[in-house]
Amino acid sequence: MRSRPFPPLSVPAALLALVACNPHPLKDVELSRTAETVLDVDIAPLRNVDILFVIDNSGSMAAEQANLAANLAPMIEELEREDIAADYRIAVTTTDVADSACSTTGPEDGNFVASSCRSRLEQFVTLPGYSPAEDARESACTSLCPESLADLRVLPTTTSVDADAQPRPWIENILGSTNLPEDVSTEQAFACMGPQGVDGCGVEAPLRAMQRALTRAGASSEDEYGFLRDDAILLVVFVTDEADCSSSGAFPTELVSDGTSVGCWNAGVRCTEQDDGTLDCASANLDASGNEVSADEAVLRPVEEYVDLLEAIRDHKRAVTGSDEVDVMVSVVAGVPTGFPDAPVVYDRRTPFAELYGIDAGCQSAFGDAVPPVRLLELAEAFAPPTGTNVSSVCAESFQPAITEVTDQLLARFEPTCVDTCLAGGRGEDCVFRERVPGEEERAVAQCDLASDGSPVLPEDANSCIFIAVDRDRHPTCQASGAATEFRALHRPGVARVPGSKISATCSVSDDEAFECPWAQ
Repeated sequence: MRSRPFPPLSVPAALLALVACNPHPLKDVELSRTAETVLDVDIAPLRNVDILFVIDNSGSMAAEQANLAANLAPMIEELEREDIAADYRIAVTTTDVADSACSTTGPEDGNFVASSCRSRLEQFVTLPGYSPAEDARESACTSLCPESLADLRVLPTTTSVDADAQPRPWIENILGSTNLPEDVSTEQAFACMGPQGVDGCGVEAPLRAMQRALTRAGASSEDEYGFLRDDAILLVVFVTDEADCSSSGAFPTELVSDGTSVGCWNAGVRCTEQDDGTLDCASANLDASGNEVSADEAVLRPVEEYVDLLEAIRDHKRAVTGSDEVDVMVSVVAGVPTGFPDAPVVYDRRTPFAELYGIDAGCQSAFGDAVPPVRLLELAEAFAPPTGTNVSSVCAESFQPAITEVTDQLLARFEPTCVDTCLAGGRGEDCVFRERVPGEEERAVAQCDLASDGSPVLPEDANSCIFIAVDRDRHPTCQASGAATEFRALHRPGVARVPGSKISATCSVSDDEAFECPWAQ
């Protein structure tokens, strides 16, 4: 058991002590129609995301873990698209924490797991006494992870807080280079590292596990230190079929003495009966007898504490980078109906399932039934996206729609550099680009060469270049907004980009937009 002292719930200073600055493009810039104009836009923003998966590793989660591992590839493919070229990290932890009502072979307690599932196959057999017993070694591991990757390990890398290269417990793709062995893709690595087994505690604590993981990522004594970057979006993805049971200390054993999950539901949720016999349910601060008490006396820590943690991380990122586009995102894959939120959760206690779990199933599938995630829903609501949803059903036949949804929301934050201005001749052949790098002299940046099909390519002697996209070459976002021009930066893989750098353009501006930029009319 790797139990370590738990820091105060406020965000520790070390968690927020990363260095970098992530500028973002200014869109739809209004310019005067002079013969020559400096376009003060950031053409080459850093596009960074740190993704933390908190995966339920209890006995009922084999099929769900396989579903996730088999469907992450579309997200990775999008992040690695040439016009996105995101620098990303992916870490995984489980819902097991040291403070729980059951003892396993060693709760992760927020530690990241970065080893092949084939190297820990014993975790894919349910604990003695669990019903129904399951051997998930083939279904949740070996069918997804080839034998050649049984000893998969990450390679040494540096971070912004540690210049000494050493193995880090996460997968990353930075500047087009991964920390994986040659010929191993990040999709393959996640298929092997993502599955977490089925021998975990049945008293799941996803919120506490997230908190422990993020705290470790900010503590210099931990292997996870350096995972969080100030100039990166933080995306936390929860995958569970149970109610959150994040206690403030050792969870009262009398609440789960019969071996069921009803105690976790009753410890943190209060429901009010409606006229039709269904219930309206919300998180509440309750003691072991079900009485409402203060947050300090409650069995489970209030959801607000976890909201506050993520908001503090977000606010710090924005203060350091000066950009409101550096965000914190939350995605929940849990016990809601497929089609949620159009198909809402119906809370009911008048079923046999409710006798065992405290409430009727939030969804049902061939994988099994799932408990409604009231506390996780409240966290998700606090970080709801502008459009779409950040909550999906763990009972879905495929998690691909859920992965696509969160990927689309992530990519929306990586918007292209669209500019209203129509350039002279429409295509800006006379544009001159200059890069300002903190602490260095300003330098010229070349326009990209063009391949025979018109696509941009890096000049042989350049580490970066700018492509001026017009007409149908513009990003769909620029086309939809009617922006006449898009500036797109290409970078040579493996060549570092300095945070805080900015590329601006000096171009002649058209005095006849209707003729020279008809695509923007």
